[in-house]
Order: sequence, then C-alpha cells, then structure tokens
Amino acid sequence: MAKMLPSYIDLYCKSSAEKKLFNIFKNSYFTKDWIVLHSLNLSQHISRQYGEIDFLILVPNSGIYIMEVKGGKVSCKDGVWTFTDRTNNSNTSYVGPFNQARDAMFSLRNRLKQILGNDHEFNRIITGFICAFPDINFDRESVEYESWQILDKDLIDSNGIESFFYNLGVNYKEKHQNERWYSIDFSIPSFQKLEKLSELLRGDFEKIRTSKEEINDFNKAVKNYTEEQFRVLDHIQDNERCLIQGSAGTGKTMIAMESAIRSCIDGKRVLL
Repeated sequence: MAKMLPSYIDLYCKSSAEKKLFNIFKNSYFTKDWIVLHSLNLSQHISRQYGEIDFLILVPNSGIYIMEVKGGKVSCKDGVWTFTDRTNNSNTSYVGPFNQARDAMFSLRNRLKQILGNDHEFNRIITGFICAFPDINFDRESVEYESWQILDKDLIDSNGIESFFYNLGVNYKEKHQNERWYSIDFSIPSFQKLEKLSELLRGDFEKIRTSKEEINDFNKAVKNYTEEQFRVLDHIQDNERCLIQGSAGTGKTMIAMESAIRSCIDGKRVLL
C-alpha cells in the first residue's frame, strides 16, 4: 500500500477515473514504498495563474512523476482536444494533456528551486510526466509524446501498472543520464529522500495560540459581550416582552439577574 496524502479521496472529487487510480495506488502490493499526493495545488504556474497536479507520484529508486488524468472519451481534431465524461459533458482545450502534465512538471520544479535554491539535491532527482486514460485504450502515436508515457485502460485491466512504472523509470533514466545535473548519488531517490520531499510538499503541522493571544482574545470577547449585554438590558427596559438568544457563556443568566434587580428597584413584582 502506498502512503497516500491525503489517506482518503475527497468526497467532492467528481472524477471516477481519479478515484479508480487512487484506489489502485492505495491498495496495490507493488506501491508499498511509494508516496502519492492527490490533487496537489500549484500556487505558481508557468503559463497560468494557478495549476493543479492530479497525482504526484514519488517512487523510490526511480523518480518523481506528474500524472495528468483524463477520464471518459478523448479526441483531438485540428489540434483541439475534447474530453467527454460519462454524463456526456464535454470540454475542449488547445493545450493537450501531455502539455498540461509537462507544464505542471516545470512549474513544480521552478517552485522547488525558489524555495530550496538552485543547488539543492532535490532539484537533481529525476522528474517526469505521464498521462493516464483509465477509461479508454490510447494507442495513438505522435511525435509529441512517447508511448511509455501513456497509462491506459488496457494496461490497467491487464495488471500492467507495475511494469509500466518500471519501464517509465528506465526510460527517464536513459533520457536524463547524460545531463550535466545527473548523478547516480542524487538523481535516483531513496525512500528517505522522497519522504523528506513529501514533508515539504504536504507535511503535517499544527499552529497553536499562545497564552498571551488567548488572554487578549478573551478580553476582547468580554468587552464585546459587556457592550452587547448593556444594549440588551436597555431593550428589556423599553419593551414589554423580549426573547433573548445566545450561546453558552454569553451572559444570558447575568442579564436576567440584572434585569430582575432593576425591576425590583423600580417597585415591580418580579418572578425569575
């Protein structure tokens, strides 16, 4: 089982294709050392204001892979891609899924360089992008992508995902091993290195209020309640009947007692 971040899929996720892949990553034996981030937001993107990575897959002894998922029917005509879901809703894009995945990859790499600096070892890890088509067999060849970058229904149904990722690691290694930044010590990541990276990307944290902050907030609340309580007492004096609502601790009992005291002072008969 992979370490999924988060450990469950969002109930509001509308993509059945993403749900299918999420469960495969979570429950397969060959993913036991993987770390998979679902729906990773990109606050900075090379071509848009914001971006999102459907799945960021961290595979020990292999690399980091950005996966773009397209469910349902897929077509491309005159350079325009059309994606049609199971309810027959369609949307079009001049940017194909492979370019989407590539742009997300470079956006992530650029952001890591901004945070860590250009010379950090994380920047030397092999990084690649892939496209997943869980609902169709995608056998269309093109100069715009490699066949080993495609995970389709045929591979999924034939239990070929493990071999797909093995071949993916081999091909990306061959593609990058002659690059100046490539190093056998830094570019092939260990589980420990990927775990540190995942903590940076989507780590746990807890921020608590200091005692001073809690006291200041309490004093502000008391002041606000006191001012509101005086207004309520004025309303009670000016009106024959009043219905006062408030959550626990807002001073309803105190207002009732003060109102009773004032009424007694005025010579009225009081039942509290």
